[in-house]
Amino acid sequence: KGHDFPKVTLVGILDGDQSLHHDDYMACERTFQLITQVAGRSGRSQDAGRVVLQTYTPNHYCLSFAAKQDYAGFYRREISVRETAGFPPFTEIVRILYQGEEEKACIDELTEQFARLGSLRAQRADAFLYLDKMRCPLKRAERKFRFQILMKLKKQCAEEIIPLIYQIINEKQRSGVSVFAERNPQNLS
Repeated sequence: KGHDFPKVTLVGILDGDQSLHHDDYMACERTFQLITQVAGRSGRSQDAGRVVLQTYTPNHYCLSFAAKQDYAGFYRREISVRETAGFPPFTEIVRILYQGEEEKACIDELTEQFARLGSLRAQRADAFLYLDKMRCPLKRAERKFRFQILMKLKKQCAEEIIPLIYQIINEKQRSGVSVFAERNPQNLS
């Protein structure tokens, strides 16, 4: 970002749709940003620029809008997809990440807090759309085991429920287990 290469007139993007297949509600947005940003490096001076995009999904709306540099069209389509799927900004996602060198300690902490969050869900079923625990897709990082709890909340209930979630996870924590809460996380790996 911010680089200017005046003599660059051709930009090639290989496997440009790879990031579309990440398990992340923001994957399409990130792909659109990356393609439009990289494409913007070509033809910045008097010479016309050209962009070649290699893809296995040429009809995907994200790539079509990126190829046309149609930001407004992409936004309208993406916001519609997110509304239909129940993703932010129409809901709130809360991710609680558990990391530790001892797998059992992580699982015990996760299980205990999941039970308390389950009690909160039972009391406020109107607020919760989803609650589950799982191993993170990236199972270990920096020699630490990783687990997570994911929640999807109704937007209108989030401001009331999220402080209660934070209260539950901050009540007591096992030594050796790091617990992080994130609202509308940028990725889920």
